[in-house]
Parts: sequence; C-alpha cells; structure tokens
Amino acid sequence: MAVFQRYVSVDWSGRGTEHERVPLGIATADRDAPMRLVHPPGHPAVSRWKRTEIREWLGTILGHGEPKALVALDFGLDLLWGADREVFGCASWRATVRAIANLYAQRRPHVP
Repeated sequence: MAVFQRYVSVDWSGRGTEHERVPLGIATADRDAPMRLVHPPGHPAVSRWKRTEIREWLGTILGHGEPKALVALDFGLDLLWGADREVFGCASWRATVRAIANLYAQRRPHVP
C-alpha cells in the first residue's frame, strides 16, 4: 500500500511580495490520475499565484479527510526515487524536465 495518495510540487519563485501575483507554479497528481497544473482558486486561466493563495490552497488539500499528500517545493519531486515515473511518466531527470517544460508550453496562457 502506498504511503501517499497525492503528490504536489510547488515552484516557489523568489520574486515578488506576499500579495503580488508571480509565476509560482503548482503541479499535482493523485495516485491513479495524471499530473495536472493547478490554477489559483477563482482564476482558472491564471498561472500566477499570490503566496497567500498557495498557503491557503495547501491548507485545504492537506486538511482532515483529504488524501495523504507529499508536498515538494521547486519541483523537487524529481529527486524522489520513482517519482519521475509515477508523477510525470518519465524515466530520467532530463526527461522529467522536458515533460514539465512541455506542459508549461501547452497550458500556459500567452503573456505579452
């Protein structure tokens, strides 16, 4: 039996302040579902988060009754043994980086 049912990876940008929207990416995958990018609640087409929003969102998904989750910062999931296959369907660090870049390129709204 798996220890975790959900994997969450947060690219925690060093820029901006608590209440500015900056490119803070979140990817999540449940044990039996593919990885997906997460947008701020109420902003389905926005790829920029406020740090306060991320903390609130994490508090919700880590709450009582939610699936047991592993949370990594800065897309650190690639460092865990087997996570590259489990979460991103890849077999190496380089393939995982390419998969993440492809997902961003496909799903990121055009920003002028």
